Amino acid sequence: YRTERYLDDCVTSILDQTHKSIEVILVDDGSDDPSPALCDAWAMRDSRVRVLHRTNGGPSAARNSGLEIARGPWIMFVESGDVISPHLTDTLHRLGVDNSADIAGCDLVPFQEEAPQFTLGGEQLAASAQDVLLRLIRGGRNWEACAKLFRRDLFDSGLRFREGTLYEDLDLVPELYLRATRAVHTRSRLYGYRRRAG
Repeated sequence: YRTERYLDDCVTSILDQTHKSIEVILVDDGSDDPSPALCDAWAMRDSRVRVLHRTNGGPSAARNSGLEIARGPWIMFVESGDVISPHLTDTLHRLGVDNSADIAGCDLVPFQEEAPQFTLGGEQLAASAQDVLLRLIRGGRNWEACAKLFRRDLFDSGLRFREGTLYEDLDLVPELYLRATRAVHTRSRLYGYRRRAG
């Protein structure tokens, strides 16, 4: 929503993944800037991109709409102002499969206008999902919905973001960890989280 300035950088970073077998769902949450047209242009350029235009309902409603049409066995959320390392999907998918995990996550790289400095090869924690969540919270590390790969079946019971609330991640993400059996987290910094006004 209203991220025309950053949208091309975001989508480019997603499509440049070393793991090529991905489906990209761009959800236009009723944006009143040129973002909807940019989304449609991306869908014309790359067959992996699908666009969903909807009436503005906020981030929870937009994410829920994307979840309804997602087809893959894994789900990842990327905010339209952010950028991701080309190795993010491949790294988290490999960690998830190798550790029989339902959730695989990494650390964030906060940035503003400068390019984020991604790093590979950080310490890994693989354990029960509840233990991983507690360690993330105690360590003050990322436990938002972004920078994580979730098994699709965690959402199959109808679990969704609560609409009309702020900090919706803090409501849903712990519930996902409670439903998961195992999780893995790497200290590799692979998700660029843009800090911007608004």
